[in-house]
Order: sequence, then structure tokens, then C-alpha cells
Amino acid sequence: AWGAPVGGGELALGLKNGYVSPSIGNIDTSFTFRVTWIDEINGLLPTSVTVHINTGSFPMTLESGDASTGAVYAYTTQLTRVPHAFYFESAGPLFRLPDTGTYGGPSVTNRAPVLSAHSVTPGVGNMGDDYIYEVTYTDEDGDAASVVRNVIIDDVSHQMAVHSGSDPKLGIVFRHTESGLDRDPHKFRFEFSDGLDTVLSPP
Repeated sequence: AWGAPVGGGELALGLKNGYVSPSIGNIDTSFTFRVTWIDEINGLLPTSVTVHINTGSFPMTLESGDASTGAVYAYTTQLTRVPHAFYFESAGPLFRLPDTGTYGGPSVTNRAPVLSAHSVTPGVGNMGDDYIYEVTYTDEDGDAASVVRNVIIDDVSHQMAVHSGSDPKLGIVFRHTESGLDRDPHKFRFEFSDGLDTVLSPP
């Protein structure tokens, strides 16, 4: 990423100090890629600086500094939950950082869904009554519930159906109606997945 020695010593010319911040986040996180351009020979900025993230190329803007002491270029974006790799490239003159390969990151993590307002109605009843099990599914990433959307009654899983709501970020109420319960004490809990993480409530 550096030029050749000039005048008996090596004057800096090229790209350095490339990184992304933060290194870990979620799909709502703003990730900023930064790299420093320096030209101790002529004090000139390059024609352009680009960050290549996976298969995409994105122009960077001058954020601070100057070419003689270090001009910082930046690009901010949100990313999806896939593995990421990146490198920097300048044009006019052409330099690449790193010289070969890529940097890894950032890590974009999943936020597990949250289950709340779980209930069974009625709480006390008779044999032959219908018992309605409900739970609210919320997912900050907006992920819909997968096929794992169960109420587990006495260790037997029953898939639940949407009762109300459509936006996982705001909360979707799921319901299951069970009949034919006997007079024994019963226990239940809910099991849901967003396709990445599975949660149980109560744990």
C-alpha cells in the first residue's frame, strides 16, 4: 500500500490504517469504514477512494485531514447478517489496502425474538372446556416466526397460529386452542424461533 523510496529515504505515499467501526453490531447498526491516504511527496489527494465490501464497491468521502499528514476517508452503511470482507482502493494513483486479500468483518449478529404476555384462558376450568393459549412474539430485526411456533403442553408440542398483528417489530399475538384436557395438573411453555435463534418462555 506504499510507494517506493524517494530521495534516499521512504516518503509515505498510499493507503494506511484501514478499519471498520464498530466491529460487531446488528442490522440497525451504522458501520463506518475508514482509511487514511497520505502523500508526503506532493501532498496531493487521489482522484477517488473506494471501499469494496463483499461484492459491492462504494465511494468514500474525505472526512478530515490533508494529504501531507493523512487524509481520512469514510463510508457509513448498514449491513445484512452474512459474513463480510472488505478492502480499500484508491485511483489516481492506484493503491490497494491490504496489498492482497481482504480484512474480515464486521460481525452482524442476530437479535433473538422475545416472548411476552403468555397466558392460558381460563386458568381454571372443567374437563371438556376449551383452553386458549396465547403469547406475543416480538423481533427487533423484523424476522417472522419460523415453523417453530409452538405451545408445549405437558411435553407435547402444538403449532400456534397468528391471532392478531402482522409486524414482528411491534408484536404478533399467536393463539392455540386445546380441548380434552383431563383433571391432572398441567404445565405449559412456549417455543419460538426466528430461523436463527430459538427461545423458550418460561425458560
